[in-house]
Amino acid sequence: MTTQRPTAGPTARGTVPSDEVRARVWAQDPVGWRPWNPADGGASTVQGALAQVDGPVWAVVDDRHALLAAGRLVGVGRHTAESLARHLAADGARRARVDQGTGDEVVFTVPTVSFVEHTRDVRTGWITAVLGGRVVVMLEEGDAGVLAAAAHRLVDDEQRAAHAGHPVLAATLLALVDAASEVESSVADAVAYTERAVFSDAPEDEIAGQVYDLKREIAEARRAVTPLATALPDLVDRLVDAEPGHRRPRWLERLESTVERIDQHLDQDDGLLSDMLDVHLAQVSVQQNEDMRRISAWAAIIAVPTFIAGVFGMNFEHMTGLGWRYGYPVALAAMAASAVVLWLQFRRSGWWGVRRSPARTRARGRRSAGAARSPARDRSGSTRTGGS
Repeated sequence: MTTQRPTAGPTARGTVPSDEVRARVWAQDPVGWRPWNPADGGASTVQGALAQVDGPVWAVVDDRHALLAAGRLVGVGRHTAESLARHLAADGARRARVDQGTGDEVVFTVPTVSFVEHTRDVRTGWITAVLGGRVVVMLEEGDAGVLAAAAHRLVDDEQRAAHAGHPVLAATLLALVDAASEVESSVADAVAYTERAVFSDAPEDEIAGQVYDLKREIAEARRAVTPLATALPDLVDRLVDAEPGHRRPRWLERLESTVERIDQHLDQDDGLLSDMLDVHLAQVSVQQNEDMRRISAWAAIIAVPTFIAGVFGMNFEHMTGLGWRYGYPVALAAMAASAVVLWLQFRRSGWWGVRRSPARTRARGRRSAGAARSPARDRSGSTRTGGS
């Protein structure tokens, strides 16, 4: 990708917009990247940055209309403008994609993820960007805060680059993957909390519902991360083709490997939740079986006295023992003795009065769930990315 100044003139929409396009702007000077503010102290706009800054410029706009207007201001080609309009018009069918625009211009859309701790929800958003010449224009939708983190990364990096697209793109994608890594760590913490709840002495209500909810959030995170892994190679190929000597940037290689690790960890978390759900359902089934045993034991204990009372309550005229003086107390004693004998037999056989030890249940459950885990992984940095 070569460095060139934007040219004014007709665009895909016909004319350059006259209304100001407000944006947060960063500019590159001999020291490095810095936030840009207009000399007159007014609001920063794309028009002002293009007029007052000679070097590379990065503009972050607030909505889709501003992004389209900014693209026309910087003079992107017709094919680039049409591609950008398609990216923004996708709405419910949006996906990670990279399109080649006019010349060396590139339009791409990538998903972002964030995690809400108190609700344990994974939220997705989107970053849409236009890379062309010395100007990069971006829009972030969602609450992940990726572009704010990228700006901090870019300002703190004193290394200069000849092209605005690569340092800005590197900072953005590295911040995006760092955010995805944080989400994966938060999901892992939620999985660990759920595991403790499943195997606790007094499990919480609706454990199965909690597990299903967390599996749904993991699926949403994977839907955001997996397309990123497929879009990165395409983006890499386009940028490498524009590099002198077709050199592959090392930060792109780190990104690809990190995204793969995040997806693997999310897959492991999902598998662990499936194992926990199986163990929980097995515990529920065992408890139900034990309850049915006690109910059956009670029915058997009550059945013998009921039988004795039924026989002697038939009131036939000629029945043995009806005229015996001690018949009534003997019948009661027989009923009580039969109940005690049956209770002792059921207790000895394990059908009565013997509950599974909670500690033993937890230990067996953890062994069952842990059998499906992959070898322990180091979360303390294995998914973190380096600087750009």
